[in-house]
Amino acid sequence: MHEKPSIEANKALSAPLSNTARYVDFEGADDPEHPQNWRLSTNLANGLLSVLFLDETYPPCILVAKAAALREESQNSNIRARHDDIEVSIADLVEKYFTRPLTLLFTEPIILVVSVYMSFIYGLVYALLEAYPFVFEHVYGMTPAFAGLMFIGLIIGVVLACAFILFGQLAYARKLAENKGIAVPEWRLAPTLLGAPVFTIGLFWFGWTGFTPQIHWAAPAAAGIFIGFGVLCIFLPCFNYIVDAYLPIAASAVAANIILRSAVAAGFPLFSRQMFQNMGIQWAGTLLGCLAAIMIPIPIIFRNYGPWLRGKSKVFP
Repeated sequence: MHEKPSIEANKALSAPLSNTARYVDFEGADDPEHPQNWRLSTNLANGLLSVLFLDETYPPCILVAKAAALREESQNSNIRARHDDIEVSIADLVEKYFTRPLTLLFTEPIILVVSVYMSFIYGLVYALLEAYPFVFEHVYGMTPAFAGLMFIGLIIGVVLACAFILFGQLAYARKLAENKGIAVPEWRLAPTLLGAPVFTIGLFWFGWTGFTPQIHWAAPAAAGIFIGFGVLCIFLPCFNYIVDAYLPIAASAVAANIILRSAVAAGFPLFSRQMFQNMGIQWAGTLLGCLAAIMIPIPIIFRNYGPWLRGKSKVFP
C-alpha cells in the first residue's frame, strides 16, 4: 500500500459518513408556512432514483459489456473480458455477502465490540432527532421551525470534528512515512481519545441543562457542539479502524458493522421520546451519559491491545 492511496481511500470511504445533512429535517418543520420545502425533499428522492439508472462506471462491468458488443459486431466468440470467465455461484454469494459478515460479527472481538460502540453512537444520533423537538418544543415552548434550528449546534460540532480529524491526518501521514508506508490500524483511533470524553460530557450537559426553562435554551443547544464533535470523532476513526484491521475482507467487515448499527438505529427512535418523557430529561441524559462513559475505555483498549487481538484472529492465522 502506498501512503497517498491509503489515506485518500479512507477519505473517500469516510466522506458520506460525515454528511452533516443527516441532522437536518429536509422537509422542514415550517413546511406549512413554506410549502416550497417539499420540492427539496422530492428532488433529493428523484436524484437518488436517477443514480440507479446512470450508466455503469465499474471498470470490469464496462469491459464485459464492451467485449460482448465486440463479439456481436465481429461474430468472434473468442473476444472475452477477464471477468467473463469468473463464475460465481449462489452459494458463493450467500457466503460472501450474508454468512461471512454475520460470522465475523460474532467471532471477531474487534468487529463485535467496535460495532457495538458505533451502534450506540449511531442510534443516539437518531434518538436526538426525537429528543431535540421534545426538549425545545415542550420545555422551552419553541415553534417547530425555531426548535429545528437547535440542530445547528450538532452541525457546528461535526464541522469542528472534520477539521480536527483532517488535521490529525498530517500526523497519520507522517507516521506512515516513517513506517515505510505500512499502516498500523490502531493509529486510526487517535481522534477517539478526545472524542469519547467530549461526547460523554455533551450528553450530561444536554440532560442537565435542558430539563427546565429556568436555564437558558442556549445551554442545551451548545451541548450539541460537544455531542456532534464526539459523534464524528468516534464514528469515523472506528470505521476506518475496521477497514484497516480487516483490509483483505473490508467489505464483509463493514457489512457486519452495518448490520448491527442499522438494527440499533432503527430501534432507538421507537423509545427515545418515551424515555425522555417518562424518566425526565435529566435522568435520561444521565443514563445515556453513563453508558457513554462506560464505553470510553473501548478505543483505549484497542489502541493498546489491538495488535494482540488481531494476532489471535481466526481470519488471519
